[in-house]
Amino acid sequence: MKANAYRSEVLAGKFVDPSLYYFCTVPQFEIYDDRLERLGEKIYICKAERLPDTVILGYFSVE
Repeated sequence: MKANAYRSEVLAGKFVDPSLYYFCTVPQFEIYDDRLERLGEKIYICKAERLPDTVILGYFSVE
C-alpha cells in the first residue's frame, strides 16, 4: 500500500495496520545537562507506529 492510499485514513484518525507502511526517523538530541552527555556519543534510530490518537516511538542505539 502506498502512502497516499492510507493518508486519508490517518487524517481521519483511523487505525492503519503498521505492517502496511514504513515509518522510522533519526532523533537528534540537544544536550544541556552533563549527565546526559552519553546521548550525544551514539547514533539512534527510531521505529514509529501511528495509532489513531498517538504515535509510539521505539528508540534503538547503534553501536
